[in-house]
Amino acid sequence: MTSSEFLRNAAILASGTTIAQAIGIFTAPLLTRIYHPESYDVLGLYMMVTGIIGSVATLQYHNVIITAQDDREAVMALSMCIMLGLCIAVISGLLVLAFFPFLSDWLNNKYIRYWLLLAPVSIFFGGWNMAFGAWANRKKDFTLLSRNRIFASVLIPIFSISLGVFVAGPTGLIVGLLISQVIPSISLGYHFIVRNSLQLRFSLSSFMGLAKKFSGFPKYSLPSEFINNVVNQLPVIMFAAYYPIGGIIGNFNLSNRMLGLPVQLIAASMLEVYRQRASTEYHEKGNCYRTFTQTFKLLFFTALLPFGILIFAGPWIFKTVFGANWEIAGQFSGIMAPLFFLKFIVSPLSYVYLIAGRQREDFLLHIIFSIVLFLGLMITNRITNDYYVFLIVFSVLYCLSYLFALSRSYTFSKGRS
Repeated sequence: MTSSEFLRNAAILASGTTIAQAIGIFTAPLLTRIYHPESYDVLGLYMMVTGIIGSVATLQYHNVIITAQDDREAVMALSMCIMLGLCIAVISGLLVLAFFPFLSDWLNNKYIRYWLLLAPVSIFFGGWNMAFGAWANRKKDFTLLSRNRIFASVLIPIFSISLGVFVAGPTGLIVGLLISQVIPSISLGYHFIVRNSLQLRFSLSSFMGLAKKFSGFPKYSLPSEFINNVVNQLPVIMFAAYYPIGGIIGNFNLSNRMLGLPVQLIAASMLEVYRQRASTEYHEKGNCYRTFTQTFKLLFFTALLPFGILIFAGPWIFKTVFGANWEIAGQFSGIMAPLFFLKFIVSPLSYVYLIAGRQREDFLLHIIFSIVLFLGLMITNRITNDYYVFLIVFSVLYCLSYLFALSRSYTFSKGRS
Protein backbone atom coordinates (compact mmCIF):
# COMPACT_ATOMS: atom_id res chain seq x y z
CA MET A 1 0.00 0.00 0.00
CA THR A 2 1.39 3.37 -0.99
CA SER A 3 1.55 6.35 1.36
CA SER A 4 -1.25 8.10 -0.52
CA GLU A 5 -3.44 5.00 -0.36
CA PHE A 6 -2.78 4.68 3.37
CA LEU A 7 -3.83 8.29 3.97
CA ARG A 8 -6.89 7.86 1.75
CA ASN A 9 -8.04 4.78 3.64
CA ALA A 10 -7.38 6.49 6.95
CA ALA A 11 -9.40 9.48 5.75
CA ILE A 12 -12.33 7.25 4.78
CA LEU A 13 -12.47 5.71 8.23
CA ALA A 14 -11.71 8.97 9.99
CA SER A 15 -14.51 10.84 8.22
CA GLY A 16 -17.06 8.19 9.12
CA THR A 17 -15.87 7.81 12.66
CA THR A 18 -15.78 11.58 13.15
CA ILE A 19 -19.47 11.67 12.28
CA ALA A 20 -20.10 8.74 14.63
CA GLN A 21 -18.16 10.45 17.40
CA ALA A 22 -20.05 13.70 16.86
CA ILE A 23 -23.37 11.86 17.18
CA GLY A 24 -22.27 10.35 20.50
CA ILE A 25 -21.02 13.66 21.85
CA PHE A 26 -24.02 15.76 20.78
CA THR A 27 -26.63 13.31 22.07
CA ALA A 28 -24.89 12.58 25.39
CA PRO A 29 -26.06 15.81 27.12
CA LEU A 30 -29.66 14.85 26.38
CA LEU A 31 -29.15 11.31 27.61
CA THR A 32 -27.55 12.47 30.87
CA ARG A 33 -30.58 14.64 31.55
CA ILE A 34 -32.96 11.75 30.88
CA TYR A 35 -31.04 9.12 32.83
CA HIS A 36 -29.69 9.43 36.38
CA PRO A 37 -26.16 8.29 37.31
CA GLU A 38 -27.70 5.22 39.00
CA SER A 39 -28.98 4.04 35.60
CA TYR A 40 -25.46 4.36 34.25
CA ASP A 41 -24.34 2.21 37.22
CA VAL A 42 -26.28 -0.69 35.71
CA LEU A 43 -25.00 0.03 32.20
CA GLY A 44 -21.42 0.18 33.48
CA LEU A 45 -21.73 -3.18 35.22
CA TYR A 46 -23.35 -4.76 32.16
CA MET A 47 -20.59 -3.46 29.88
CA MET A 48 -17.96 -4.62 32.36
CA VAL A 49 -19.24 -8.22 32.39
CA THR A 50 -19.91 -8.49 28.65
CA GLY A 51 -16.67 -6.73 27.79
CA ILE A 52 -14.55 -9.13 29.83
CA ILE A 53 -16.29 -12.27 28.58
CA GLY A 54 -16.55 -10.89 25.04
CA SER A 55 -12.77 -10.59 24.83
CA VAL A 56 -12.59 -14.40 24.54
CA ALA A 57 -15.43 -14.70 21.99
CA THR A 58 -13.11 -15.54 19.07
CA LEU A 59 -10.12 -16.73 21.11
CA GLN A 60 -8.30 -13.98 19.15
CA TYR A 61 -8.47 -16.06 15.95
CA HIS A 62 -10.07 -13.07 14.19
CA ASN A 63 -6.49 -11.82 13.77
CA VAL A 64 -5.85 -14.81 11.49
CA ILE A 65 -8.46 -13.46 9.07
CA ILE A 66 -6.16 -10.51 8.36
CA THR A 67 -2.77 -12.21 8.53
CA ALA A 68 -3.65 -15.43 6.65
CA GLN A 69 -1.63 -15.99 3.47
CA ASP A 70 -4.65 -16.76 1.27
CA ASP A 71 -8.42 -16.23 1.25
CA ARG A 72 -9.20 -19.92 1.72
CA GLU A 73 -7.43 -19.92 5.07
CA ALA A 74 -9.01 -16.58 5.99
CA VAL A 75 -12.53 -17.87 5.23
CA MET A 76 -11.90 -20.89 7.43
CA ALA A 77 -10.74 -18.59 10.23
CA LEU A 78 -13.87 -16.45 9.79
CA SER A 79 -16.10 -19.51 9.98
CA MET A 80 -14.29 -20.77 13.06
CA CYS A 81 -14.70 -17.39 14.78
CA ILE A 82 -18.48 -17.50 14.24
CA MET A 83 -18.71 -20.96 15.80
CA LEU A 84 -16.46 -19.98 18.69
CA GLY A 85 -18.58 -16.91 19.36
CA LEU A 86 -21.73 -19.02 19.48
CA CYS A 87 -20.16 -21.51 21.89
CA ILE A 88 -18.85 -18.78 24.22
CA ALA A 89 -22.26 -17.07 24.19
CA VAL A 90 -24.05 -20.29 25.13
CA ILE A 91 -21.58 -21.02 27.92
CA SER A 92 -21.93 -17.48 29.28
CA GLY A 93 -25.72 -17.84 29.27
CA LEU A 94 -25.51 -21.06 31.25
CA LEU A 95 -23.18 -19.42 33.78
CA VAL A 96 -25.57 -16.49 34.24
CA LEU A 97 -28.43 -18.90 34.90
CA ALA A 98 -26.33 -20.99 37.28
CA PHE A 99 -25.22 -18.01 39.38
CA PHE A 100 -28.33 -15.87 38.89
CA PRO A 101 -29.32 -15.73 42.60
CA PHE A 102 -25.88 -14.43 43.61
CA LEU A 103 -25.12 -11.86 40.89
CA SER A 104 -26.81 -8.88 42.57
CA ASP A 105 -24.93 -9.46 45.84
CA TRP A 106 -21.60 -9.96 44.09
CA LEU A 107 -21.96 -6.74 42.10
CA ASN A 108 -23.77 -4.74 44.82
CA ASN A 109 -26.62 -3.86 42.47
CA LYS A 110 -30.11 -5.31 42.74
CA TYR A 111 -31.02 -4.76 39.06
CA ILE A 112 -27.99 -6.07 37.21
CA ARG A 113 -28.74 -9.79 37.40
CA TYR A 114 -31.86 -9.45 35.24
CA TRP A 115 -30.04 -7.52 32.54
CA LEU A 116 -27.21 -10.04 32.47
CA LEU A 117 -29.67 -12.53 30.98
CA LEU A 118 -29.10 -10.60 27.74
CA ALA A 119 -25.30 -10.86 28.01
CA PRO A 120 -25.02 -13.82 25.56
CA VAL A 121 -26.54 -11.65 22.83
CA SER A 122 -23.90 -8.95 23.30
CA ILE A 123 -21.12 -11.53 23.47
CA PHE A 124 -22.15 -13.40 20.32
CA PHE A 125 -22.61 -10.32 18.15
CA GLY A 126 -19.45 -8.77 19.55
CA GLY A 127 -17.51 -11.78 18.25
CA TRP A 128 -19.45 -11.70 14.98
CA ASN A 129 -18.56 -8.04 14.48
CA MET A 130 -14.86 -8.65 15.21
CA ALA A 131 -14.76 -11.49 12.67
CA PHE A 132 -16.53 -9.72 9.81
CA GLY A 133 -14.75 -6.47 10.63
CA ALA A 134 -11.47 -8.30 10.16
CA TRP A 135 -12.71 -9.69 6.84
CA ALA A 136 -13.67 -6.19 5.68
CA ASN A 137 -10.19 -5.06 6.66
CA ARG A 138 -8.62 -7.87 4.65
CA LYS A 139 -10.67 -6.80 1.63
CA LYS A 140 -9.75 -3.14 2.26
CA ASP A 141 -13.45 -2.27 2.39
CA PHE A 142 -12.88 0.66 4.70
CA THR A 143 -15.92 2.52 3.37
CA LEU A 144 -18.15 -0.29 4.63
CA LEU A 145 -16.49 -0.22 8.05
CA SER A 146 -16.96 3.53 8.22
CA ARG A 147 -20.65 3.34 7.31
CA ASN A 148 -21.20 0.55 9.80
CA ARG A 149 -19.78 2.58 12.68
CA ILE A 150 -21.97 5.55 11.81
CA PHE A 151 -24.97 3.23 11.70
CA ALA A 152 -24.18 1.89 15.19
CA SER A 153 -23.67 5.37 16.62
CA VAL A 154 -27.05 6.51 15.28
CA LEU A 155 -28.96 3.55 16.71
CA ILE A 156 -27.80 4.10 20.30
CA PRO A 157 -29.35 7.56 20.86
CA ILE A 158 -32.47 6.79 18.79
CA PHE A 159 -33.46 3.87 21.02
CA SER A 160 -32.01 5.18 24.28
CA ILE A 161 -33.72 8.57 24.03
CA SER A 162 -37.02 7.14 22.75
CA LEU A 163 -37.27 4.55 25.52
CA GLY A 164 -35.88 6.86 28.20
CA VAL A 165 -38.75 9.30 27.74
CA PHE A 166 -41.34 6.61 28.51
CA VAL A 167 -39.53 3.99 30.62
CA ALA A 168 -37.72 4.73 33.88
CA GLY A 169 -34.41 3.15 34.83
CA PRO A 170 -31.61 1.79 32.63
CA THR A 171 -33.85 0.02 30.09
CA GLY A 172 -33.25 2.49 27.27
CA LEU A 173 -29.49 2.57 27.83
CA ILE A 174 -29.04 -1.20 27.65
CA VAL A 175 -31.56 -1.76 24.85
CA GLY A 176 -29.88 1.00 22.84
CA LEU A 177 -26.51 -0.67 23.39
CA LEU A 178 -27.86 -4.07 22.32
CA ILE A 179 -29.52 -2.72 19.18
CA SER A 180 -26.29 -0.97 18.21
CA GLN A 181 -24.43 -4.28 18.56
CA VAL A 182 -26.92 -6.56 16.80
CA ILE A 183 -28.21 -4.67 13.76
CA PRO A 184 -24.87 -3.34 12.39
CA SER A 185 -23.30 -6.78 12.90
CA ILE A 186 -26.07 -8.45 10.92
CA SER A 187 -25.73 -5.78 8.24
CA LEU A 188 -22.00 -6.45 7.98
CA GLY A 189 -22.53 -10.18 7.63
CA TYR A 190 -25.33 -9.67 5.08
CA HIS A 191 -23.06 -7.55 2.91
CA PHE A 192 -20.46 -10.27 2.53
CA ILE A 193 -22.53 -13.47 2.75
CA VAL A 194 -25.52 -12.45 0.64
CA ARG A 195 -24.36 -9.58 -1.57
CA ASN A 196 -20.76 -10.77 -2.09
CA SER A 197 -21.55 -14.50 -2.03
CA LEU A 198 -19.06 -15.28 0.71
CA GLN A 199 -19.36 -18.97 1.56
CA LEU A 200 -18.53 -19.89 5.13
CA ARG A 201 -16.99 -23.32 5.62
CA PHE A 202 -17.61 -25.38 8.74
CA SER A 203 -15.25 -28.29 9.10
CA LEU A 204 -14.12 -29.57 12.47
CA SER A 205 -10.92 -31.11 11.10
CA SER A 206 -10.03 -27.88 9.28
CA PHE A 207 -10.79 -25.89 12.42
CA MET A 208 -8.46 -28.13 14.42
CA GLY A 209 -5.67 -27.72 11.89
CA LEU A 210 -6.09 -23.95 11.79
CA ALA A 211 -6.22 -23.72 15.57
CA LYS A 212 -2.97 -25.67 15.85
CA LYS A 213 -1.21 -23.65 13.15
CA PHE A 214 -2.07 -20.33 14.79
CA SER A 215 -1.98 -21.49 18.40
CA GLY A 216 0.02 -18.42 19.38
CA PHE A 217 -3.10 -16.27 19.29
CA PRO A 218 -5.09 -18.13 21.99
CA LYS A 219 -1.92 -19.02 23.86
CA TYR A 220 -0.52 -15.51 24.18
CA SER A 221 -2.79 -12.88 22.61
CA LEU A 222 -5.97 -14.19 24.26
CA PRO A 223 -4.68 -14.09 27.86
CA SER A 224 -3.16 -10.69 27.16
CA GLU A 225 -6.43 -9.34 25.80
CA PHE A 226 -8.44 -10.90 28.62
CA ILE A 227 -6.14 -9.51 31.28
CA ASN A 228 -6.16 -6.15 29.54
CA ASN A 229 -9.97 -6.08 29.65
CA VAL A 230 -10.04 -7.05 33.31
CA VAL A 231 -7.47 -4.39 34.13
CA ASN A 232 -9.42 -1.77 32.18
CA GLN A 233 -12.51 -2.66 34.19
CA LEU A 234 -10.74 -2.73 37.55
CA PRO A 235 -12.18 0.66 38.60
CA VAL A 236 -15.72 -0.62 37.99
CA ILE A 237 -14.93 -3.86 39.84
CA MET A 238 -13.34 -1.98 42.74
CA PHE A 239 -16.09 0.64 42.89
CA ALA A 240 -18.71 -2.13 43.03
CA ALA A 241 -16.79 -4.05 45.71
CA TYR A 242 -15.38 -1.29 47.93
CA TYR A 243 -17.19 1.96 47.06
CA PRO A 244 -20.87 0.98 46.52
CA ILE A 245 -22.04 4.60 46.37
CA GLY A 246 -25.08 5.28 44.20
CA GLY A 247 -24.06 6.88 40.93
CA ILE A 248 -20.29 6.46 41.35
CA ILE A 249 -20.04 3.79 38.63
CA GLY A 250 -22.40 5.86 36.49
CA ASN A 251 -20.12 8.90 36.76
CA PHE A 252 -17.06 6.79 36.03
CA ASN A 253 -18.85 5.13 33.12
CA LEU A 254 -19.73 8.49 31.54
CA SER A 255 -16.18 9.77 32.00
CA ASN A 256 -14.74 6.56 30.63
CA ARG A 257 -17.11 6.65 27.66
CA MET A 258 -16.41 10.27 26.74
CA LEU A 259 -12.65 9.83 27.08
CA GLY A 260 -12.84 6.55 25.22
CA LEU A 261 -14.74 7.91 22.22
CA PRO A 262 -11.60 9.14 20.44
CA VAL A 263 -9.86 5.85 21.23
CA GLN A 264 -12.75 3.69 20.03
CA LEU A 265 -13.50 5.70 16.94
CA ILE A 266 -10.49 7.62 15.65
CA ALA A 267 -7.67 5.45 17.02
CA ALA A 268 -9.58 2.29 16.14
CA SER A 269 -9.97 3.58 12.59
CA MET A 270 -6.25 4.22 12.41
CA LEU A 271 -5.65 0.68 13.68
CA GLU A 272 -7.73 -0.80 10.84
CA VAL A 273 -5.49 0.91 8.27
CA TYR A 274 -2.25 0.77 10.25
CA ARG A 275 -2.26 -2.96 10.88
CA GLN A 276 -2.90 -3.73 7.22
CA ARG A 277 -0.16 -1.43 5.96
CA ALA A 278 2.29 -2.24 8.75
CA SER A 279 1.83 -5.99 8.17
CA THR A 280 2.49 -5.61 4.45
CA GLU A 281 5.52 -3.39 5.00
CA TYR A 282 6.97 -5.73 7.63
CA HIS A 283 6.62 -8.79 5.37
CA GLU A 284 8.13 -7.00 2.37
CA LYS A 285 10.94 -5.01 4.06
CA GLY A 286 11.48 -6.77 7.39
CA ASN A 287 10.40 -3.64 9.29
CA CYS A 288 7.49 -1.20 9.54
CA TYR A 289 9.41 1.75 10.95
CA ARG A 290 8.12 4.26 8.38
CA THR A 291 4.47 3.37 8.95
CA PHE A 292 5.00 3.34 12.72
CA THR A 293 6.53 6.82 12.91
CA GLN A 294 4.03 8.29 10.46
CA THR A 295 1.11 6.91 12.47
CA PHE A 296 2.65 8.00 15.79
CA LYS A 297 2.93 11.63 14.67
CA LEU A 298 -0.63 11.65 13.36
CA LEU A 299 -2.04 10.17 16.58
CA PHE A 300 0.06 12.38 18.89
CA PHE A 301 -0.92 15.71 17.37
CA THR A 302 -4.55 14.66 16.96
CA ALA A 303 -4.88 13.87 20.69
CA LEU A 304 -2.73 16.58 22.27
CA LEU A 305 -5.19 19.50 22.40
CA PRO A 306 -8.47 17.77 23.42
CA PHE A 307 -6.93 15.67 26.19
CA GLY A 308 -4.86 18.63 27.39
CA ILE A 309 -8.02 20.72 27.80
CA LEU A 310 -9.72 17.96 29.81
CA ILE A 311 -6.87 17.82 32.33
CA PHE A 312 -7.47 21.42 33.37
CA ALA A 313 -11.16 22.00 32.63
CA GLY A 314 -12.79 18.57 32.98
CA PRO A 315 -15.12 19.31 35.96
CA TRP A 316 -16.43 22.57 34.46
CA ILE A 317 -16.96 20.99 31.02
CA PHE A 318 -18.89 18.00 32.35
CA LYS A 319 -21.04 20.06 34.73
CA THR A 320 -21.90 22.52 31.97
CA VAL A 321 -22.47 20.02 29.19
CA PHE A 322 -24.03 17.07 30.98
CA GLY A 323 -25.70 18.66 34.00
CA ALA A 324 -25.04 19.18 37.69
CA ASN A 325 -25.31 15.46 38.48
CA TRP A 326 -22.16 14.75 36.48
CA GLU A 327 -19.50 16.99 38.02
CA ILE A 328 -17.79 13.94 39.54
CA ALA A 329 -17.45 12.52 36.01
CA GLY A 330 -15.55 15.67 35.06
CA GLN A 331 -13.20 15.25 38.01
CA PHE A 332 -12.62 11.65 36.97
CA SER A 333 -11.89 12.82 33.43
CA GLY A 334 -9.24 15.25 34.59
CA ILE A 335 -7.52 12.42 36.44
CA MET A 336 -7.72 9.93 33.57
CA ALA A 337 -7.01 12.25 30.62
CA PRO A 338 -3.25 11.45 30.54
CA LEU A 339 -4.08 7.74 30.57
CA PHE A 340 -6.43 8.03 27.59
CA PHE A 341 -4.03 10.31 25.76
CA LEU A 342 -1.40 7.57 25.85
CA LYS A 343 -3.97 4.87 25.15
CA PHE A 344 -5.08 6.79 22.04
CA ILE A 345 -1.49 6.65 20.75
CA VAL A 346 -0.33 3.25 21.94
CA SER A 347 -3.40 1.08 21.25
CA PRO A 348 -3.01 1.10 17.45
CA LEU A 349 0.80 1.14 17.44
CA SER A 350 1.16 -1.84 19.78
CA TYR A 351 -0.27 -4.09 17.06
CA VAL A 352 3.35 -4.39 15.98
CA TYR A 353 3.70 -6.93 18.81
CA LEU A 354 1.58 -9.32 16.72
CA ILE A 355 3.23 -8.41 13.43
CA ALA A 356 6.68 -9.08 14.87
CA GLY A 357 5.56 -12.35 16.50
CA ARG A 358 6.10 -11.04 20.04
CA GLN A 359 2.89 -12.43 21.51
CA ARG A 360 4.78 -14.19 24.29
CA GLU A 361 6.43 -11.00 25.50
CA ASP A 362 3.14 -9.15 25.22
CA PHE A 363 1.50 -11.83 27.34
CA LEU A 364 4.22 -11.74 30.01
CA LEU A 365 4.11 -7.95 30.20
CA HIS A 366 0.35 -8.02 30.66
CA ILE A 367 0.76 -10.53 33.47
CA ILE A 368 3.42 -8.43 35.21
CA PHE A 369 1.49 -5.20 34.79
CA SER A 370 -1.78 -6.69 36.01
CA ILE A 371 -0.06 -7.98 39.15
CA VAL A 372 1.61 -4.61 39.80
CA LEU A 373 -1.64 -2.74 39.17
CA PHE A 374 -3.73 -5.04 41.34
CA LEU A 375 -1.24 -4.87 44.22
CA GLY A 376 -0.95 -1.10 43.85
CA LEU A 377 -4.71 -0.63 43.99
CA MET A 378 -5.16 -3.02 46.91
CA ILE A 379 -2.42 -1.23 48.87
CA THR A 380 -4.05 2.10 48.04
CA ASN A 381 -7.41 0.79 49.23
CA ARG A 382 -5.83 -0.30 52.53
CA ILE A 383 -4.15 3.08 53.06
CA THR A 384 -7.11 5.28 52.17
CA ASN A 385 -10.79 4.93 51.31
CA ASP A 386 -10.66 7.98 49.05
CA TYR A 387 -11.74 6.84 45.59
CA TYR A 388 -10.06 9.86 43.99
CA VAL A 389 -6.67 8.69 45.28
CA PHE A 390 -7.51 5.20 44.08
CA LEU A 391 -8.21 6.53 40.57
CA ILE A 392 -5.01 8.62 40.54
CA VAL A 393 -2.93 5.54 41.34
CA PHE A 394 -4.77 3.60 38.64
CA SER A 395 -4.07 6.33 36.06
CA VAL A 396 -0.38 6.76 36.94
CA LEU A 397 0.38 3.03 36.83
CA TYR A 398 -1.44 2.68 33.53
CA CYS A 399 0.48 5.61 32.02
CA LEU A 400 3.77 3.96 32.94
CA SER A 401 2.70 0.72 31.27
CA TYR A 402 1.72 2.52 28.06
CA LEU A 403 5.02 4.36 27.92
CA PHE A 404 6.89 1.08 28.21
CA ALA A 405 4.70 -0.57 25.56
CA LEU A 406 5.30 2.38 23.23
CA SER A 407 9.06 2.05 23.68
CA ARG A 408 9.00 -1.68 22.89
CA SER A 409 6.67 -1.20 19.92
CA TYR A 410 9.07 1.37 18.49
CA THR A 411 11.94 -1.13 18.85
CA PHE A 412 9.97 -3.89 17.11
CA SER A 413 8.99 -1.58 14.25
CA LYS A 414 12.68 -1.32 13.30
CA GLY A 415 12.78 -4.95 12.28
CA ARG A 416 13.69 -8.45 13.31
CA SER A 417 16.44 -8.72 15.91
